[in-house]
Amino acid sequence: MFTESDATNRLPKAIAAGESYSQSQFRHRRRTEIADVNHSNVERLIQDCDVVIDGTGQFWPRVLN
Repeated sequence: MFTESDATNRLPKAIAAGESYSQSQFRHRRRTEIADVNHSNVERLIQDCDVVIDGTGQFWPRVLN
């Protein structure tokens, strides 16, 4: 999902993953959004989604939120 050039260019993981996905063989509608997910916005962020990808790079931030 990510390349060395993504890291070199400091491309956010969500954007890099979205671009990688759009270049794949899959031709589905996608929405890429960078957001801090919390109890007040999670339902809005995932409504109408079939797949949600967590781009958190480390385990602890997911546990602590």
